[in-house]
Amino acid sequence: MVLFAHFVAPRLGKEAGAFRAFALRGGAGVDLFFILSGFILMYVYVGASGGATIDRRAFWTARFARVYPVFALALALDLVPSILYARHIHQSFSPVYLAAFAATKVTLLTSWYPPFVKSPSYVNMGWTLSVEAFFYLLFPFIVRPFLRLSPRALLAFVLLCALASWGVRNGVVALWERAPAMHVGDTVANEWFLHVPPFRFPDFLMGVALGRLFSLRRAQDLPPAEPILLPASFLLAIGLLAFTPLSLDANAWPYMVLDLALAGVIFGLAEATGLVRDLLSRSLPVLLGEASYSMYLLHGLVFVVVRKTLAVAGQETFLDKPLAAALLILATILVSIPVYRFVEGPARQWIRTASMRHSPKRAE
Repeated sequence: MVLFAHFVAPRLGKEAGAFRAFALRGGAGVDLFFILSGFILMYVYVGASGGATIDRRAFWTARFARVYPVFALALALDLVPSILYARHIHQSFSPVYLAAFAATKVTLLTSWYPPFVKSPSYVNMGWTLSVEAFFYLLFPFIVRPFLRLSPRALLAFVLLCALASWGVRNGVVALWERAPAMHVGDTVANEWFLHVPPFRFPDFLMGVALGRLFSLRRAQDLPPAEPILLPASFLLAIGLLAFTPLSLDANAWPYMVLDLALAGVIFGLAEATGLVRDLLSRSLPVLLGEASYSMYLLHGLVFVVVRKTLAVAGQETFLDKPLAAALLILATILVSIPVYRFVEGPARQWIRTASMRHSPKRAE
């Protein structure tokens, strides 16, 4: 969805109608990512066993090993292009600003100050890792209350999270109108909601509740959820993204419904059987899923390389054509799969192994 927003949407005219509207709102993939993150963590680390104690050191090490190696690679590759980009748009930054920006980027703190997110960089999507780092920090401490909730209470909690997310959006707008200190540069109210970690916490908690509910259902060997859940949730999400004017104001109720639709898609896919499950378990979808994180972080840099290559060949105007979106997506996939296999996977294993060597008792 994010690749659609960055590669497809800019190359579609208004005549594309609903498809263009859907592509422009591909950023909703970030909402999906936050909900899915909570779902997976709860299912993998707690499951139905109800183990309320999580080895914090092992958990945080595993999370670091999962997200940081490819992020570090992306930052290293982004250094020169970002400097050239800043010069291209004729922006100068003081040494203090650059030092602060670099420090928050490396330490995954960028999203705590949204104007930094808009600083020249082709790895700007790394702001979501800043939000995720906040979730990872808190996850070992928030598990226990969910273990006391019944399936019905978990469903009620999911609804409350959607309502809370909607309420936070409205609160940010109200605060924006009354707090000039938030008006930094050309930052807008929507960016404060999108980027500041605590504001996105309801999405993560929604995923945690769904993960617990899914674990309980599997432990009780219950039949899959109603077959209509997945297609209905999928169509509802598509309809909201393509046909509903999503806006950040007091009437932004579609956001609340969209969160619930995305939650339904995740739960429906997790409980999918038959053809859907068979398709998702095939080698190509599995490989693309494993490499999706590298795609997400590296697609901006892939765009730079493709643009420079076309410029050298005298074909830079090709980037304005819709067909260029397919080229960019294909190039991103072809770059990301080797990065996953030869960088992300091995680095993750090395970090975990090194951590276990320094903690012999934990490795037993």
